[in-house]
Amino acid sequence: MDNRVARIVGLAKTLAKVVSGRAELTTGRQSEVGSITQVLQAFHGIAVHLKGRGKFAVSSEAEVQDLMYSILKPILPDLYDENPQPKAGIISSRPDFTSRAAKAFFEAKFVNSKSHAKSVQREMQTDIEQYAHSQDCNEIWFYVYDPHNHIADAEAMRKAIERDRTLDGRRVTARLIVQPK
Repeated sequence: MDNRVARIVGLAKTLAKVVSGRAELTTGRQSEVGSITQVLQAFHGIAVHLKGRGKFAVSSEAEVQDLMYSILKPILPDLYDENPQPKAGIISSRPDFTSRAAKAFFEAKFVNSKSHAKSVQREMQTDIEQYAHSQDCNEIWFYVYDPHNHIADAEAMRKAIERDRTLDGRRVTARLIVQPK
């Protein structure tokens, strides 16, 4: 077992202790959305817990992806990473994670400066345009980890990203969770 897999397994075990019983996925779309929201909102608390135990410090987008995958996988068993999508024009795209059963794509972002915060919003808007062309996507979930609060107005960002869109005759919903603040 390579080091990254061993680290993810360790994170999953710690996660199970931290959120046991709180993230069970029940039937129905509202319950699924609620479970995904609940698990993603637990991200920062889990990251703080792991850092405090000397296990793991989230300091890059790759580490956000690792932890995000670990906490979503128990409620989305078909979650897999970096599934290439059909090209939209000449541009190809690859969401961080995909769940065909949930018809959802997931993107993790790590904000490392105030100027980067603005580019993260542009990246998300581009991702929405790209991913919405996929028949496997009805929802796009963005988790933005901003540990140093570089995003001046997370609510304005959420309003710009989190709205229903109709693209190619299909309704696509974008959801955004920004933490901490």
